[in-house]
Amino acid sequence: MDNFATATVEGFVAFYDEKVITTKTDKKIFNFTLIVEHRPGEGMPPQTSYIDIEAWEKLAEIAYERIREKMPLMVIGRLTQERWEDKHGEPCQRIKIIAHDIRLKK
Repeated sequence: MDNFATATVEGFVAFYDEKVITTKTDKKIFNFTLIVEHRPGEGMPPQTSYIDIEAWEKLAEIAYERIREKMPLMVIGRLTQERWEDKHGEPCQRIKIIAHDIRLKK
């Protein structure tokens, strides 16, 4: 059985890369981070999360041209996890969204 790890998040652009990255295989990537506020439960104060977003190819080019700090966006995409070891050999991980669609919110 295949599992689907899709996500839809709404928030504001916290920061973004100053350029589009081109991979060795000539694929284009653009990274940015959304600030997302959410309530963990009823009556609880809001919490803020910083969600890393990665856009590829044509979507990367469009996002690079149009996205600016504090812009309200909705991002739809696939969750993915990266794992690595830091310089001290400690395990690290992060979850990010590979964007399939990026929409400007009003």
